[in-house]
Amino acid sequence: MSWSSSTQKITGNVEINDVRKALVVSSRDIGGVMINGSSRINKWAKWKPVKYYYDPDALNLETEAKRKAGGQLNAQDTGVVYGLRGGISNVGRITALHSLDYTYEAPTSWGSGCAYRITDFAYPATSVSDRSTTRGYYHGATFNLRAEPYTGGGQRIWIGAEGALYVNLYFTPRASHDQDAIAVEDFLDNNGIQYNPLDCYPCILISTATGNHYVHCLYPANVTALTTLRNNPQGYYGASWRLDLSGTDTPQGLGSSMDNTTWTWTVFLVNSRYLNPADTTNTDISAWIYDTNAEGGSTVVSGVQRCGLDVDSGVWASWPTNIPGAIGLQWTARTNTLPFLIPDTYTDMESSNGFNISAHFSGEYQGEVTWTISVTLYSDSDRTTEVASASYTDTYTLATGRVMAVFHLFKWEGTDTDCFNLMQLPQDTTYYARVYGSVSVVGQNPNMSAPYDVDVVMHPKVINNT
Repeated sequence: MSWSSSTQKITGNVEINDVRKALVVSSRDIGGVMINGSSRINKWAKWKPVKYYYDPDALNLETEAKRKAGGQLNAQDTGVVYGLRGGISNVGRITALHSLDYTYEAPTSWGSGCAYRITDFAYPATSVSDRSTTRGYYHGATFNLRAEPYTGGGQRIWIGAEGALYVNLYFTPRASHDQDAIAVEDFLDNNGIQYNPLDCYPCILISTATGNHYVHCLYPANVTALTTLRNNPQGYYGASWRLDLSGTDTPQGLGSSMDNTTWTWTVFLVNSRYLNPADTTNTDISAWIYDTNAEGGSTVVSGVQRCGLDVDSGVWASWPTNIPGAIGLQWTARTNTLPFLIPDTYTDMESSNGFNISAHFSGEYQGEVTWTISVTLYSDSDRTTEVASASYTDTYTLATGRVMAVFHLFKWEGTDTDCFNLMQLPQDTTYYARVYGSVSVVGQNPNMSAPYDVDVVMHPKVINNT
């Protein structure tokens, strides 16, 4: 068999040309391929070159169990699973979760224990004739668990109008995940005891630039009870999870008032409501857990960092409670403040029934808003003597934070709120209009734009902007 661009896999008895095609390199020997193409190897693929640290018989590692252990004599020595470092140092700090980035332990040279082997791209077998014709290096592999903050399409974590941060979680159970791609379950085998991510609670660790660190569980949207991935009403792939930052118990330094503040965040899963089952008082994820300089919180939460293999002790955690589900990333937190609706265009009609006012949203916001355009007509250019007024209100769901061409026709006659009822007056009369735009959501005061002044005539004539 060979490399297939359609399946993105190398299967069967792998040859150098298969690897060259998969990694898109021109070198014709395995050393050159690895030197020039190692950065292109998909680390989430199970079958790939990895370092072999301690096994003196490294060239005979043709069993899946040994390949999973990274070729080491003992899978518990360094916390490496399928070549990815899935353990973190047992330092007893909440912030240790940020250091878990599933580093790829790739070969770096021809040195002892780090040999480049062409067969590492193949599914393990003890002989060439036993090579799988359907399995092998998978260039399109992905991890089956990821977390994405609600960012409005930019590099910001958005804090909603109601004072909540939202995170979308994407989980695909291993049974539905490609068998040649690494899954989070591969890191959760505690001496044969499997922990199912579906039965875990999503949590978030937030670290601020001032050195304060906070942990809290995430709730499904519109739910305030501790909920596992399995029990989110929205499901477990792409479901929205919420962190309330407006409560009276929200730590100082967090909250909806923050603007353009850099946070480091890590989303992880935990199969108990307590980060440390031995300390149910201080490690309940349904309350704020502190590891902070400023607020006197606990600086040590024993065991919070444990995830499968413990690098320092070389053994599985006795209770691998925590399963980090996303690497720590730098994001800018900013409140999801309401935009302004700015009137900016007046369009004269071709008939005598009224005129259009259009406006645009200015500001970054995601979600449904109620917008209003209000027009007041005056008889004098100083706009002191009011003649009539009209307004129009509608709703709009902002998906990109800025949308143009919101407009409405305001009629001369009629009794609706968007009508001036002026047909009894002579035509060709000049009126001096003042236009406002406003935007609001439930529970907040509306944002009112600056006035937009325009001179209009009852019958279409010349338009004079002031």
